[in-house]
Amino acid sequence: MFHRILLTTVLGLFAMPAFSQKAAATATPAAAKDTVNPAWYSSLKFRMIGPAVNSGRIIDLAVNPQNHSEYYVAAACGGVWKTNNRSITFQPIFDQQRVYSIGCLTLDPGNANTLWV
Repeated sequence: MFHRILLTTVLGLFAMPAFSQKAAATATPAAAKDTVNPAWYSSLKFRMIGPAVNSGRIIDLAVNPQNHSEYYVAAACGGVWKTNNRSITFQPIFDQQRVYSIGCLTLDPGNANTLWV
């Protein structure tokens, strides 16, 4: 039994190179023409799109428990925004304050007309 296992192992070791991968062929000039041509993207120019710095990040959300169509959104770099129509439109309500970013907001549990920022 031991001899069969030894013979199978030795034959397997000698057979391994037969199943190995072939060496990679060197690149030919025909393959070089498949690369990207700089003329294809030379007319593209970098431009600014979207908000600058880090505005647009929503930090917190507070929903009026008596009116689910009304809620407030705190932005990382944009103050506090209010909607009365389930986010179809928003109005800024914190523009007169001298605060750059908002960290948290909540509605007063006793009075839904009081917003704590």
